[in-house]
Amino acid sequence: MNPPKDSVVRKINYDENPFLTTTMIDVIQADKDEDIELYNFDYLGIPLESNENTTIPRKWIEASVGFKLDKLGSKIVGFDPAVTGLRDSNGFICRYGNVITDIKEIKLNQVQATREVYAYANDNGVDEIVYDVIGIGQGSSTEFEHLLNGGYSININACNVGKPPPDRFFDDSDKKNKDLFKNLKAYLWWSLRIRFKRTYEVATGIKNHDLDKCISLPQMKITNKLIDELSSPLYLRDESNRIRIEKKEDMLKRGIKSGNLADALILSYSNDGNFNFMGLLE
Repeated sequence: MNPPKDSVVRKINYDENPFLTTTMIDVIQADKDEDIELYNFDYLGIPLESNENTTIPRKWIEASVGFKLDKLGSKIVGFDPAVTGLRDSNGFICRYGNVITDIKEIKLNQVQATREVYAYANDNGVDEIVYDVIGIGQGSSTEFEHLLNGGYSININACNVGKPPPDRFFDDSDKKNKDLFKNLKAYLWWSLRIRFKRTYEVATGIKNHDLDKCISLPQMKITNKLIDELSSPLYLRDESNRIRIEKKEDMLKRGIKSGNLADALILSYSNDGNFNFMGLLE
């Protein structure tokens, strides 16, 4: 992910081994036919799902890359501001309905990054910007307010993922969100988990779902980083048996840094038309 300066990183697999025997090629093919996930791990270096408590399994996310969906609905930008934008990049996601159309790491300071996001939204007909308002996000609030006062016009929503989840029943269940999830963050991650699972089931022929309940990621180089970030957090249970998402500091103890791209995608789904809990620049 972050190779040292002046280094070259190149992935190499068995298919570049000129001395591989026909027998070994047959063995590899047999392993592939028997268990594709184990084949990917043994021969292609793709990580296994290392923990059954992974919030969104990697294979579900990978099934969504290039998944065919029509671009229908609103254009939404999710924006996760960073402290400096240098060591910790600002996360940016744009989606057209359920088709993710653009993924960026904006390596600028927060004010400049906020301006770039706003300019992108105006240039590309974006209907709404949703950003993380907790902590450092207040700097973006000030800059968005300045831009709005300058005569621009776009719907901007500040999202606090520490708030309670929306007061309604979850998905098709008979349980209220407040009884299932510790906070809005857990609700949003779990909702995205279900969306990726449905996409995986449709893509692999396991089950049919309405395509408007699926998701499509673009075939871009940066998509690999988004996949890593989405498949990293674990889910746990609080004292009331509600789902909560692993804290950033706990991820760091496992040697994993929480990702701004994943957070930006989560934010882009925080006001999907089913509810409205965010106020303009609150």
